[in-house]
Amino acid sequence: MGFGDAELVTPSNETSYADLAGEKSRLFRINSWKGFVAFDFLRKLYRETMQAATAI
Repeated sequence: MGFGDAELVTPSNETSYADLAGEKSRLFRINSWKGFVAFDFLRKLYRETMQAATAI
């Protein structure tokens, strides 16, 4: 299928994700956390909005 040259990357918390992001591993961790928080907030907002819309 053409995936023979694909590289498998498995980040590790033991190296603080430096094997994935290199020098910017700290920034990567901060941005990843912000992404998780934003996704959680948007999912909660969506659920609250949908419940209000179905109640009308």
